[in-house]
Amino acid sequence: MAARLTEILPGELYQRGSFYDMSTDGKLAMLRAYGVDVVVNLWHTAYADIVPHMFRYVHCYFPDGKDFDRQVILG
Repeated sequence: MAARLTEILPGELYQRGSFYDMSTDGKLAMLRAYGVDVVVNLWHTAYADIVPHMFRYVHCYFPDGKDFDRQVILG
């Protein structure tokens, strides 16, 4: 898999999809190549394998519209 980040704010903010199927070494190599030391993960799956290697790691699941808690939305 070719690792690619989308630059939102040049040198400051990046977006990455399909991170889950990369090896730990692959994830870390990609993050280091871009100088990333803080990860904010909004996907439902946490990446515990990279947590010890990051300056800061935040996991806060944010439903994307296809996967949400109907009880919360429809009450």
